[in-house]
Amino acid sequence: MADALDDYLEVGIQSGQSTQFRLLVRQSLLEFYLAERLVQCYSLPPQASGRLGLVFESGQAGFDGFRAWDMDTTQARIG
Repeated sequence: MADALDDYLEVGIQSGQSTQFRLLVRQSLLEFYLAERLVQCYSLPPQASGRLGLVFESGQAGFDGFRAWDMDTTQARIG
């Protein structure tokens, strides 16, 4: 079946509930996690500004507890 999805999982934000999200940027790759699940990956342009914008189709949201830090990939181990 050509239009069947074998890796589909519906994930969203529920009104009135707190939800954690995480953005990881490694070189030109941005990963977006919602409730500790990888939702989307993006390839950034070479001249990415580092600015972050959030857009909502409808409704409103509040944010707290923002943190940012540099990722140290020099200590990463494979295996």
